[in-house]
Amino acid sequence: MHFRKCVALVVREYVGQDAKLPVHQVAADDITKFCESYKHSEFIQCIYYALCGVEASTVKAKQTVLYWLRFPHTINLILFNELKGNNKNLGGDLGDYPQYDPQKKWVTLWVHQVFLPSEETLKAITEVLDNYQNPLYPNFDIPKSPKSKKMRRRPICIEVRIL
Repeated sequence: MHFRKCVALVVREYVGQDAKLPVHQVAADDITKFCESYKHSEFIQCIYYALCGVEASTVKAKQTVLYWLRFPHTINLILFNELKGNNKNLGGDLGDYPQYDPQKKWVTLWVHQVFLPSEETLKAITEVLDNYQNPLYPNFDIPKSPKSKKMRRRPICIEVRIL
């Protein structure tokens, strides 16, 4: 959940930057329009740069963010409805995801101009990471839910009798 929340905060900041709005005025509709109108591949790299200081190096790491950008209602639920989310890891290996290293300077999409994210966004990202005891990697260091120990039923043997 911590990675989803951090991504949502970064997306909100970029939407505010694009629409020239303060982040607290960004609405769910703004996020949906933004995600539907921009090419995702470069945006994914900007998100990872903002949160980790490096680009995502593997396809698996990029896909974790791509899915949410394709379905921005998830981002909106996290930001506007305080969705708790589940504690499922998204898969992959530890090396698939870069370590968190939130940056103080971000770059705009396509023109690569440096801009300073709002203090509100940086503070919110720091609070999320603090709440999760400063995890090293996105999607890792999360307790996994215990596996079900349901007993499998034995197959029923039916004898066929011909009279």
